[in-house]
Amino acid sequence: VAVWTGSLMIIWGGQQKTGGRYDPASDCWTPTNANDDPSPREWHTGVWTGTEMVIWGGDSAEGGTTNSGGRYNLATDTWAPTSTVGAPGARHIHTAVWSGTEMIIWGGAYGSTVFKDGGRYNPVADTWKPTNTSQAPEARAEHSVVWTGTEMIIFGGSGDNSGWLRSGGRYNPSADSWKTIPTQGAPIGRSLAAAVWSGTEMIIWGGATADFDTNTGGRYNPTTDAWTSTTTANAPSARNWTAAVWTGSKMLIWGGQTYDGQTTLHNDGALYDPASNSWMPTTMTNAPAARTFFGYVWTGHELIAWSGCVTEISGCKSTPTGGRYNPVTDSWAPTTTNSAPGGRAVFPAVWTGGQMIVWSGLQRTYTATGGIYTPGQ
Repeated sequence: VAVWTGSLMIIWGGQQKTGGRYDPASDCWTPTNANDDPSPREWHTGVWTGTEMVIWGGDSAEGGTTNSGGRYNLATDTWAPTSTVGAPGARHIHTAVWSGTEMIIWGGAYGSTVFKDGGRYNPVADTWKPTNTSQAPEARAEHSVVWTGTEMIIFGGSGDNSGWLRSGGRYNPSADSWKTIPTQGAPIGRSLAAAVWSGTEMIIWGGATADFDTNTGGRYNPTTDAWTSTTTANAPSARNWTAAVWTGSKMLIWGGQTYDGQTTLHNDGALYDPASNSWMPTTMTNAPAARTFFGYVWTGHELIAWSGCVTEISGCKSTPTGGRYNPVTDSWAPTTTNSAPGGRAVFPAVWTGGQMIVWSGLQRTYTATGGIYTPGQ
């Protein structure tokens, strides 16, 4: 899990029961408290509420796939468990968004079973409510999600018996209702695709299709309920598991992996401008090593990408390195390794507003560490 608090990036998890906080203002790491933290895990989700990082679900070292979670309070450096009463069933490769008052979980898988249900978690009351399944999209995992400010939009993913999906839906938590989004004009079915919310459109790009990775995409406008395709001219090469953030005017893509019989990792990226439907490559000068399954956040002016798999030969090899990309100057700066948590993969990161927090993740074995990173100026 990686979330942005407004000043810190917080990471936690993977197969590690550990976390940390990264502060880009001072380019330093601080460990997260390990007392009362959740069981170590990977494939979990995380959101930032404004005061807490909430992590949930995933594959735990203690009992496999889980529906447990925890809340990390940055100010007090303490953990509290999330209630399991009324929580959705155990799952991984699901999605989570923060609505402003609730964490909304939807979809995912447990073994060979995929889900079309979800739940809404209120951290103040420590309570769950189910999401309505009437008119909900087809069950899926590895789908893409954005929060518009009033609705959660999901698209794509891998279904139970339907392969790679090009369908989706819009969930309104105020009405607890779903609306189907059109497939006419939608991108080809895919999973593990990048997605951002531009303020008016959900932009989908890349991902894995039935036979290959893709560098195609589409823009869905919920006001017009219509799709527009993204150009492939000068687009990055086909890939999945990329970083994707909205800079305020462009979608920034970086890193990821391509599988065509063997895995190729990437350390290049590009900026997509929906106003001109055009791509511009990001510099590779001083860019971090190619990687996938890494944590990342958008600070408001920089992309921070950290750790992940830098090689998948004979298994994932992770590293506690990363980088900060500034799209205005088209430049990279490294994240410090001093006091950084151990390298890991398949974890989320959160941004606090000034620091990045990370916790747990896959590190050959489950780990119980994390850290808080403060970036330098």
